[in-house]
Amino acid sequence: MAFPDPDTVMILTQAGAVGIALAIVAGVYLIIRRSIEVVNEFVSNHVVHLTEAIDNNTKTVTLALEENSVVLNRLDETISALNRRM
Repeated sequence: MAFPDPDTVMILTQAGAVGIALAIVAGVYLIIRRSIEVVNEFVSNHVVHLTEAIDNNTKTVTLALEENSVVLNRLDETISALNRRM
């Protein structure tokens, strides 16, 4: 039984190593690409949530300011009425 040529063994070994390296690079690329998509989706959802929260808070503050204005007007009327009595 003849042993294979050392050059052939070396070429096959190096080709296998290159193949494994390419497979690892491709796997890492796919993982990074998927990670970017997940982070992008998370950030987009977070921004949408924050925008909705800001809109809700803006409405709440607007209502509070309107109520405050009504109360201040009533207070001004009450103070004016008291001043007229004196």
